[in-house]
Amino acid sequence: MTRILICGGYGTFGLRAAERLGRDARLHITLVGRNEQSAREAVSTLQARVAATLASATLDASAPDIAGIRALAPRVIYNASGPYQAQDLTLPRAATPPHQVARRYVRVTGSAQKEGAPAASLGALTPARARSIARSAKMFDISAR
Repeated sequence: MTRILICGGYGTFGLRAAERLGRDARLHITLVGRNEQSAREAVSTLQARVAATLASATLDASAPDIAGIRALAPRVIYNASGPYQAQDLTLPRAATPPHQVARRYVRVTGSAQKEGAPAASLGALTPARARSIARSAKMFDISAR
């Protein structure tokens, strides 16, 4: 089962991604954010509408706990936490060597592209695409446009 960690999972983009990805019963999706109660409520709301296994946890994307992320064992970290334009590289660095807690890191960016990274629309994030992301070790951005 592919494990996906959605940071900002109870926000607008995080919920949209979870609902779209949740169509695939082979996925285990953990919604995380600074407020565990909000994450739990989002899981309760989505559970009846998705086939995937859902869970919730607490994680601050601006100060990620490497051991905590590692314990969740994600293959993909999908960062939908805002504010999108003001984020630094703290979370992606947690997902890559030397920590390597996930194989892929995906970030919702808003309208501005950073560092010339390729982009795809959020609507293109299908379960098949999520599995493809999980199989690969490269990083890229997903634009919220």
